[in-house]
Amino acid sequence: MVKEQTPVRDDEALCICKQCPTYFDCGEPLAFCLYESGTSSCITIERGCICPGCPLYRDSGFTRDFYCTLGGEKTQES
Repeated sequence: MVKEQTPVRDDEALCICKQCPTYFDCGEPLAFCLYESGTSSCITIERGCICPGCPLYRDSGFTRDFYCTLGGEKTQES
């Protein structure tokens, strides 16, 4: 489940998670990339990733993908 943490940025409105082939709506918050360890408890199958095309990704200088299943940028760096 997405851990309750303060997002790195406050512009989740730019999030494109709902357009991703891996995303499925189970009521969790979006913008998984904004949380240090924001993995989903319901998204378990990776069907493709559009993170690199997201404005939040580009503006934040992120380099990873599949934040919904693998966790935030800092989590994946570990």
